[in-house]
Amino acid sequence: MLRRLHWLRSSAAAFARPWSMLRRHPWLLVVGTACVPIHAAAMLWMPRLMGEALDAIGHRGDGAAQPAFDLAITCQWLLLLAVVESSARYVSRRLLIDVSRHVERDLKDAAMAHLQTLPAAWFDKARTGDLVSRLTQDVELIRFVMGPLWLHGGS
Repeated sequence: MLRRLHWLRSSAAAFARPWSMLRRHPWLLVVGTACVPIHAAAMLWMPRLMGEALDAIGHRGDGAAQPAFDLAITCQWLLLLAVVESSARYVSRRLLIDVSRHVERDLKDAAMAHLQTLPAAWFDKARTGDLVSRLTQDVELIRFVMGPLWLHGGS
């Protein structure tokens, strides 16, 4: 149990800086996150309307056909929902992925600023491959957590 709490505290501390950088872009997060349920609702409503459109093509129980007007309205609703769904999906993905790229840039800038403050003797002992790895792969992994996980965790 103590080992699990230690891991939880250390991971929370590791993500404290990226989360603070994520909060620097509140409007991107709010609008991007708000578009996720809009996208989901439109996507879930479309099959129901499609079923109504298919029912309108068929016949009622008494043998009379559905009016063409109902079918036209249902098709217009389907078209509107398709536009809303695709727009909300695009906006949410674009904004939440963009905010993760902002965090990636801020982390790389902070790392470079810190590296420039280190004495020259430190670089004689440091391994260049490790530095490059942390400046590219590790920061990119944090970006993958910040944007796509936020996006897919909300949907």
